[in-house]
Amino acid sequence: RKQVSGDDAFTLYDTHGFPLDLTQVMAAERGMGVDVEGFERRMEAARRLSRQAAGTGGAADTLLDLMQREQPPASEFDGYEHTRIERTMGCELFLLDGQGGARRVDEAAEGSDLAIVTAVTPFYAEAGGQVGDRGTIAFPDGRARIEDTQRIGQSIFHIGKVESGTLRGGEQALVLEVDDDRRAPIMANHTATHLLNKALRDQVAATADQKGSLVEEQKTRFDFTHNAPLTPEQVEAVERQVNADIAADMPVHAAVADQAEALKINGLRAVFGEKYPPRVRVVAIGVPVEQVLAEPGDARWRQHSIEFCGGTHLKRTGEAGRFAVLSEEGVARGVRRITAVSGELAGRAAAEAEQLEAHIAALDGAAPEALVEQLPALNTALSEAVLPLLARQRLRRLLADQQKRLKEHEKQQARDSAGAVVEQARVLAEQNGGDLIVASIEGADAQTLRTAMDVIRKKRPEAAMLLAASGQDKVAFLAAVPKPLIGKGLKAGDWVREVARAAGGGGGGRPDMAQAGGKDPARLPDALQTARQYAAKFFS
Repeated sequence: RKQVSGDDAFTLYDTHGFPLDLTQVMAAERGMGVDVEGFERRMEAARRLSRQAAGTGGAADTLLDLMQREQPPASEFDGYEHTRIERTMGCELFLLDGQGGARRVDEAAEGSDLAIVTAVTPFYAEAGGQVGDRGTIAFPDGRARIEDTQRIGQSIFHIGKVESGTLRGGEQALVLEVDDDRRAPIMANHTATHLLNKALRDQVAATADQKGSLVEEQKTRFDFTHNAPLTPEQVEAVERQVNADIAADMPVHAAVADQAEALKINGLRAVFGEKYPPRVRVVAIGVPVEQVLAEPGDARWRQHSIEFCGGTHLKRTGEAGRFAVLSEEGVARGVRRITAVSGELAGRAAAEAEQLEAHIAALDGAAPEALVEQLPALNTALSEAVLPLLARQRLRRLLADQQKRLKEHEKQQARDSAGAVVEQARVLAEQNGGDLIVASIEGADAQTLRTAMDVIRKKRPEAAMLLAASGQDKVAFLAAVPKPLIGKGLKAGDWVREVARAAGGGGGGRPDMAQAGGKDPARLPDALQTARQYAAKFFS
């Protein structure tokens, strides 16, 4: 096959913890591709099953069915400026059965899985690629832990579990509180995604259009149209521009406008094929939306990131801290994907890259034994760590240089070892004048043992010989018998088998040439004595 299937890539990831980017690297080294779309389908199916197992019940299908049957009330999102609302308002409870079913209830006991609809909420419902908020809702007699937020129609569903007490529907005092620690990195990644969108147009191609995105607390994933992989220089330029925009600490403005008027903005970015309402939210970085709408055709606006977006954002770009591209890959014909991080995660990725680079640099001039000991662990660390893409590529090159140095050393060792083995064989052939040669070759292995035998046979073709090489936990034996001695009954296969038994092993082969192995190097002297005794009876 020319492609690793999505199922295989998912099995490597889900069952064995083998990251997708490493599968892609190793596949590329063999001239193969990876079905990333198939992998993503399996990942989404796994997420759906995970949500069901957690009681969130395959939210979209369940809630859509609920909407058609129960017609929950509409909700108002009021979470751009704050993440906590405390007020009296109406709410309705819907019990989730974990099997894809849901029904309206008057109350829910501790441990129940449920969806809660309130009149007003600061919780952002999953939309536009941004994941839904998590947090808590406090009732007069209980509390719910919210694990996801979804919008179906005009209703916003808070999906989670009753953490304590008993919850009751109806008009009452509620406290809705979003998990700020989670929302903050989501906002940083979302604002960074807008800067990334602009940087791709500026540094890669003006025709780079957004095809999809996923913004969550751990990363941002951005799909865009482009017909070739980004070069390292392009990745560096994109990353540099985004970080420059972050360092500029520009204000992030947002305002709602008529779609028809907003579409006139010079340089406006909107997702192709997306259906927008008559009134749209415009997010502009570095310039007020009202100023842009006042002069929509001004060429200056092309220097700013201006997009239709209903998601939550930072107040200023500087709050994102820093930005790092983790990977760049193809996901479909003419569509590329960038995965990146911002803020603390970007800093952590950079710090880990610096630490790994310091470890690799410390190997310069190190003894080969140190390379043998440390390179496997460093390769594993490089594969598993979350690192900036350019740093990962640089570290791979540095490790490859060290690996090359080790291979050169091993080759030289092999050449030196082979030379020593040949010299021992030459001495054996010259010093042994009989028809029987039994010896251990120091420093030999199974391959150089054959070299030694070839050297001896050229000088002593009439002799029967058995050579041995000892390693840490095994012994190799090689026997050769000329035709006259085979005629007398000495067969190499029988001979070497008997000798190997004396060292806790076995083997055999042809009458003229055979090999075997032993498991106990400490018994090598006994095995060599057995070799001499076995062969002696055929020389009388």
